[in-house]
Amino acid sequence: MGGGHSLTPESLEVLALNEEKSHTIAELRDRKKNIYVKMLKRVLQESDKAKKSEVNLWMMPDSAVLTIVMFLAGEYKILISVSPYWYFKIKEVLDATFSSIESHFALTHSHLFIFKRSFLYSGKIAVSSKHGIRVDRIMVAEPLPILANHTVKLRYTYRTYTSHQNYKAEFKLDCIPKGNKAVWLHRDESRGNEDTKIYAYSQQIPLVCVGDNIEFAINWYNLQGLLRFETIQWQPPLIQDTRAIKKSHNLAPEYPPSYFEENEGISKKMYLYNVNRVCDVELGQTEWYDSKYYFKTENIYFYDHFLPFLRLIKSQFTGVDVNVSKHTYRAEKEGIVPNSMDLIGIGIEIHNKNGEITNELKRMGLLYDRHCSLHLKIGDTLVLYISKGG
Repeated sequence: MGGGHSLTPESLEVLALNEEKSHTIAELRDRKKNIYVKMLKRVLQESDKAKKSEVNLWMMPDSAVLTIVMFLAGEYKILISVSPYWYFKIKEVLDATFSSIESHFALTHSHLFIFKRSFLYSGKIAVSSKHGIRVDRIMVAEPLPILANHTVKLRYTYRTYTSHQNYKAEFKLDCIPKGNKAVWLHRDESRGNEDTKIYAYSQQIPLVCVGDNIEFAINWYNLQGLLRFETIQWQPPLIQDTRAIKKSHNLAPEYPPSYFEENEGISKKMYLYNVNRVCDVELGQTEWYDSKYYFKTENIYFYDHFLPFLRLIKSQFTGVDVNVSKHTYRAEKEGIVPNSMDLIGIGIEIHNKNGEITNELKRMGLLYDRHCSLHLKIGDTLVLYISKGG
């Protein structure tokens, strides 16, 4: 068990090394932010000189700049890398273009969320043999106390330049009162190989405490093409009492099995409720074994690499053909957990109990979205599932 390990001199050395790594990562991140701020100041101070030397971009109307960026959206990263002045001009134009969409969101959801900020994000994507980039507008908001113990679905409709069909994007969260929460991650190593980076994924519908932030992406460009700005329309949010949902889907003690056989729709709803909140590994297993009782002794291991930030509480095992382990941790120290990306497949940051954390809302239907870091508070519980080949 993780909690019973003794601290040898070697262990104390590892703890000190992990803390040093955490501080180094935080310093590098802060330094990167400072570079951005300094670049902004320099551009603002030299704006007149820039307008003379780069007249082709600065003298263009915003609509012309937007047209160029849309035409060359696949080269977005190259465009903003031409010079600091191009960077800020393109960002300024896109900020102005998205402002009406953000205002509509704030107006439609003003009774439920506080809209805080937004920013542009770009990253590499790959589907089969196709490689490219995605460009998103990230929106950050804070749920109001009125949403405690409620499930909320955010949604908007849109069209692309390649189709006249209306599409819908949805995001969902379970809002809970302030306090500690449990989060699970699943790292599936049974299908990976040495050349594939294995990411961990979390539940589709996350738990979000009142007072914490949510962030979600409006995907403007991807391998399928561009989204049309003017077609984005926020729909009224759907709100449900989470406790009533749980009660309506927990029918097994009250109804015989024949009831579900005759009402397939209810069985489907129960499955969807569970699979969106409970790890698929947990749904497929009937019994977990403590390490000292697991019959495949050669597959027993303790994933205890994250002290002093995450303390391993217990490790359990199950499976025959595919070996699955379940490691339960408690967040104990504030900081960035070093090696979490390499060993788990997602970056993990721990904040103090009164700190502000941000929860990523993935688009419904996606196991992964932008591979954001997982934010926890001291006292939170993390459950890590690892699937390995037999």
